[in-house]
Amino acid sequence: MNIYTILLLSLFILVGCSDSKLTKNIDEVNLTQYLPNNIDKIGSENTGDTFKDMVTILYNENVNNYIKELGLLDKSEDDAIQRVHDFITCKQFYKEDNKSGYYTQHDTYKPGVKYISRYIKDGYGDCEDQAMFAFSILTNIGIDVKILEYKTNNIGHIALEVNDKLFDPYKEKCGTSVGNYKETQYNKKIVYSEFDIVIEKIKLFIGL
Repeated sequence: MNIYTILLLSLFILVGCSDSKLTKNIDEVNLTQYLPNNIDKIGSENTGDTFKDMVTILYNENVNNYIKELGLLDKSEDDAIQRVHDFITCKQFYKEDNKSGYYTQHDTYKPGVKYISRYIKDGYGDCEDQAMFAFSILTNIGIDVKILEYKTNNIGHIALEVNDKLFDPYKEKCGTSVGNYKETQYNKKIVYSEFDIVIEKIKLFIGL
């Protein structure tokens, strides 16, 4: 075996190994292939409690396929957070829901926070839907996420705090770095911590 053959074989092995570890570019990610068949039933009830809705969705929806397709399993926490942010700002778009809700594909009105499968199906969502997507994905890969609820008069806003950094892709442009946001200037901020999330999960489990 001559030196050229050895070099070619080595290059082939290196390329093959590196390919197996490559993560898709965010533009190539296609989460719609993993959507449930009965998509018209996806959506939360309007409880008037956004936090409860978000934990209910987290409790009920399996997101493992989305995590895999986004290529998060071999990423550092910072890279995973940025990748989720990029999906929201580059692949989806912001749009306020009609009367704080939306219509299913069978025109059944279901107000409240969208399950992330519905958010993916629609291709858009408002601040609470963006936050729900990131909350569900990041929590399921073991990253500490707090839910931030801002209120002033009749206006509200939902964002997240992820590893002590503000995560708020509301109307942000594609490519913005996580942690460079300016905090929303509303009068009142409620912070739901990991402890609050665990308590809400327990209440759901025992039927409260």
